[in-house]
Amino acid sequence: MNSDTLPLVLYGAGANAVGELANVKKKGLNPVCFCDSDSLKHGFEYLGLPVLSFKQVQDKYYDFNIYITPADFSIRSEIIGFLLAQGLYKEKIVNYEEYEEYSGCHFLESSLVIDHRLLTFCCKTNNMMSESPGVFWNNNNFDVEVSISKFIENRDRLIHLVKNNKSSECEGCVCIVNKLWVRKKRIDTVGIGFPSPCQLSCTYCGSIRAFKKVNDNNRRFINSFDWKRFVDTLEKKNLITDKTIFGFASGELSINPRIDEILNSLAKYGISVLTNGIVYNEKIAKLTTMTGGGINISVDAGTRKTYKLVKGLDVFDKVWANINRYVLKGASTEIKYIFLPENSNHSDVQGFIRHVIDINDKNCVRIVISLDMRRKAELAEDQIHLMAKMYTIAKQNDISVIFCNTCTPDEIVRICEAAKFLTEKELNE
Repeated sequence: MNSDTLPLVLYGAGANAVGELANVKKKGLNPVCFCDSDSLKHGFEYLGLPVLSFKQVQDKYYDFNIYITPADFSIRSEIIGFLLAQGLYKEKIVNYEEYEEYSGCHFLESSLVIDHRLLTFCCKTNNMMSESPGVFWNNNNFDVEVSISKFIENRDRLIHLVKNNKSSECEGCVCIVNKLWVRKKRIDTVGIGFPSPCQLSCTYCGSIRAFKKVNDNNRRFINSFDWKRFVDTLEKKNLITDKTIFGFASGELSINPRIDEILNSLAKYGISVLTNGIVYNEKIAKLTTMTGGGINISVDAGTRKTYKLVKGLDVFDKVWANINRYVLKGASTEIKYIFLPENSNHSDVQGFIRHVIDINDKNCVRIVISLDMRRKAELAEDQIHLMAKMYTIAKQNDISVIFCNTCTPDEIVRICEAAKFLTEKELNE
């Protein structure tokens, strides 16, 4: 049989398989079953497909292709090793990759962040991270290919230095860890940070929020940036895949005059949009639902009074109404709470949680606990207590919670430990 017409088997009937099943179906493929090493899963169905052992798959289909679903590199590497040991050719593994163990950084390995000045790898989000080294755009917008080539050269240089424990701009960064990394480097996330208008003036925002604050050269660059050419260049250099997520995190995309052009250029990729939620946009809702991206709305308050104080505009109720509209469309929605002096109190935390609980479909929602990235001091005990309270009440109501990387690993441990000792009285006050 032609390789493309062989039955497709998904290896790994776990949580990550939900998204991966959607990905392969989006490509027009229809898997016949799951394969899993856990014998307790055999004989049952998962996501509408039977779960079989590898031997059962061999007996039933004889010749087949396999798509590995787990995201963790170490697990994927183990599965690939197992499949090859069973005599399966690597050409039969649809998403086959080779891995190598060394010291590296997730952002350095698989991220690209751009703004009107430069191309880099990450945004420094806490005081334990090193400043992100980058390269400036070459001749503004007219040399997209040259600029991306320079970025790749710089990335590969840094990967080599970090890998071999040599001195580099990334030295000492908390994000450097020793683990398995994929040999073939691809960009999983592209962060877009061009300054653009926003209706709010958040107390913590360090972005340039209006074009009048951008000099003429940079304004021309932003207005003339060739989105199609940018995406075409990334594709031509084989840097992105159909799983790549393009994220917008500066200014307000929903009021950007070039929004249709931008979204059309990225229509086949995942779109992640950090929006203030004041304007509901149907196209953003559709694309974030279809492409596996999502919406991120930083509310930062549980009362109208605090919202206006932190954000500078009295639109608290409107924002929550639009959050619900995005959720009803099926958009994966992250609702962020950046803990600040103005909102670190029980009434705001309680009000925020109550609004999240009232959302119609909580399966589409998760809370993001975050901190002001400009902070200098460690978390105070009262803030730890409030975060633990938010975390616990959310979990009690089956709402997912994640911690933004503005929180250090030690702070996350402190929050989770504090959550274990909260009393019912403290949770209800």
